[in-house]
Amino acid sequence: MKRGRKPEGTSCKLVKGNPGKRALAEHPKPSTERPECPQWLNEEAQAHWHRLADELARLGLLSILDGDVLALYCQSWAEYRWATEVLQREGRVFFTRSGYLVQHPLCSIQRAALKSLTTLGEKLGLTPEARARLSVSPPSEEVDALEEFLRS
Repeated sequence: MKRGRKPEGTSCKLVKGNPGKRALAEHPKPSTERPECPQWLNEEAQAHWHRLADELARLGLLSILDGDVLALYCQSWAEYRWATEVLQREGRVFFTRSGYLVQHPLCSIQRAALKSLTTLGEKLGLTPEARARLSVSPPSEEVDALEEFLRS
């Protein structure tokens, strides 16, 4: 587990000032090219991937490097939904043959999926708190001359 404050971006440091005159390292800027939806995701997770990818790309929060994290988030979402639907039908507890009341095994799968959703959603900026810490510019429609040169 990481401790301490989360690092600020270079742009935030420039706005706040640099009283210690420390060198400001620029953070890498990956390609804003939209990643492809993985075929190994189930149908429901793929549909969720496309919904989220559209909005994240529109906000400038999705790069080619984020596809795997988004895929894991969507798979966790599909597992959480599946477990929740089964638990709604079958109940969260049941009686064993010997008469003991026990928790349904899907409860642990649901909790694990929820934990993954929370962790991965934070990384992708899918919670209000995570978005409050972000400061990104939406992708511009203009093509940077240097990027165009490097692509050719």
